[in-house]
Amino acid sequence: SPICIAVEKSEGGCYWWPLQTAQGMQIPWAQNICMSEGGKWIGVVTPQGRIQIIDIKTGKKALVDPKPTSQTPIEKIAFMGKSSNLLALDGDGYLIRYDLSQGMMDGSDGIDILQVNSDVETLVGLHGGEVAVLLLKESDTHGQLLYLPLQNLEGANLLENIPLQSSINPKDGTVCQPTISAAALEEQMVQHNQVHHSPMNPVVYRSLPNGEWIIFNEHTTLAMSANVYNQL
Repeated sequence: SPICIAVEKSEGGCYWWPLQTAQGMQIPWAQNICMSEGGKWIGVVTPQGRIQIIDIKTGKKALVDPKPTSQTPIEKIAFMGKSSNLLALDGDGYLIRYDLSQGMMDGSDGIDILQVNSDVETLVGLHGGEVAVLLLKESDTHGQLLYLPLQNLEGANLLENIPLQSSINPKDGTVCQPTISAAALEEQMVQHNQVHHSPMNPVVYRSLPNGEWIIFNEHTTLAMSANVYNQL
């Protein structure tokens, strides 16, 4: 975030450093973490699978714990920027939404959205609190990317054959697919080619070896470098 750097350790636990003070803090037992857009809060999952919201400045609870919807432990959480919504995924695959503004005193009540019958590699909440993005694991290297409008589940969009190392921009839902390359996509290039996207129709930015690149969506190629076909 603009005011804090946080690190989640693969074996559990997290560290964070507010940039104003540079005083590091840690939670050794945190199982999964996410940071609110402005960096005010860190969401963590306890070893018992419950959610806590932590103030980055004090390291103490910022809110009363959100209420569990079942006894099943929570596995993943994600803030949804520019909204008060927090997404959670439990061990049974239930996607849950919490409105943190509704539980300042007693803890937010969760609402079950749907049950996902696949392993979820990544959970992202897009800005505005309206779209959840889930990277569903199909193999050790690839999966499916599900864009889920929370108010209209029938409008879901599914992208196939997405590398598990891909990252999703939480502001607009675009996908970045890494390869062994030093290529970089610049904002001026995107604007020049008038590449447009929306949260439910994302654009994929893929870098290729030897500095080449390509931009596409599920329907067509939108832009590419001059010698890109030599790398495909």
